[in-house]
Amino acid sequence: ENLVDSRDGKSYTTVQIGIQCWMAENLNAGEMTVGMLDQWDDGYLSKYCYEDNESNCDLYGGLYQWGEAMNYGTVEGAQGICFKGWHVPTDTDFTALSDYLGGEDTAGGKMKSTGTIEEGTGLWRTPNTGATNSSGFTALPAGYRWVNSGSFLDINRYAMLWSSTVFDQE
Repeated sequence: ENLVDSRDGKSYTTVQIGIQCWMAENLNAGEMTVGMLDQWDDGYLSKYCYEDNESNCDLYGGLYQWGEAMNYGTVEGAQGICFKGWHVPTDTDFTALSDYLGGEDTAGGKMKSTGTIEEGTGLWRTPNTGATNSSGFTALPAGYRWVNSGSFLDINRYAMLWSSTVFDQE
């Protein structure tokens, strides 16, 4: 099934994993904000693009601070910046996903896109251990934005996914 974001007309594929339906692509909604600026509750959806390059958002999806992803709420399972009828996953959602895919030791590989940059077959850096994407989740190595400095780190090495479950209030 494809979802169409009524905000900008972009289309996203979904995948059924167990009894859960997940987006099989990273959200790429909002206007780009430069990495040196924090996102804030200004009524506009903004995203970061790795190295402030819009083409990285087109390939990997947008990067968001937790507050922006949650639309500045703190309720577990909130819609946040997701489509109507969808929500920012909870820790329980991620646990169910991981358990269905065989547990924490194997779930990551079943969720990662395959191939490596070095071999010219994918977006991950070598070794991309255990990557099969057998779940169809298609996790991409979008890297992240370091909140303390606004710098971007580890594209092609890490995929970071937000949970709506508050872990640490500090």
